[in-house]
Amino acid sequence: MSRFKKEFRDCFANRVTKHFDKYCEITNPVKFDALHDIYKEAFTSREWSAMDILLGTSLGQECLEASDSFILNLPSASGDIHGQRRVTFGFSDGIKRPCLNLEYSELNADTQAKLDMWVKKTLNLKILRQELWHRCDRLLDWGWERNRSYGANGWYGGPEPGQGCNTPGQVYRIWPELLPFLPVDDRGNVRNASVKSRLPDVIIGYGTVEQFLCKQHSYNDEGEEQSDEELAFARRKFDALTHILVQMSLVIDVPRVRGYPSIY
Repeated sequence: MSRFKKEFRDCFANRVTKHFDKYCEITNPVKFDALHDIYKEAFTSREWSAMDILLGTSLGQECLEASDSFILNLPSASGDIHGQRRVTFGFSDGIKRPCLNLEYSELNADTQAKLDMWVKKTLNLKILRQELWHRCDRLLDWGWERNRSYGANGWYGGPEPGQGCNTPGQVYRIWPELLPFLPVDDRGNVRNASVKSRLPDVIIGYGTVEQFLCKQHSYNDEGEEQSDEELAFARRKFDALTHILVQMSLVIDVPRVRGYPSIY
């Protein structure tokens, strides 16, 4: 079975997480109107009417500093290492308007409640997205890059034997739910293979295959072994990602949700 090319290894993690983003958009829809429930609340009725009149003329559009989106600052959550979060919303009707920087505290209680539900699920999904990217990135062989050097005669060196997955068959044996995100030819070769691929000895950042699959305790950067609670939590995340990968495979050809907000 053919080895992965460098170009594929470089883009694989991003390829999978882009499908994960699509899954998030479908399973966590925005159930409020950002334009009318949030943006419009920053104006008085008279100001809103005046802006509508200006936006209806070419001269008025030139007078307004128009943008495709606006920003909502969320309240800081204790323990959030990213500090204050903010959400960028696009205008659902496609009309450019002044870009405002709004505060969560300015919203009415009903809108806050709707927004809170969406934000909570979005942040939980972002944690899983980061975990998915990291696992996909580490799963493919890193030896090709870490052991190569450039000299007078070009590149030399090669992969460290047994480090990470080099073929689709190895990926399939470890995490079969990733198969739909491999190239079409590789999927067919894996399904028709008569011999199982040899498993790698180690996966960078996780340890053995058993540790990658959260079946055994792994170690942190300081060499300390996971506690039983940490292993159980890692297992729940891995199981959640495996379940999501199955669902993601059903929406591979579904288009992205246009204008879906971004949270940072």
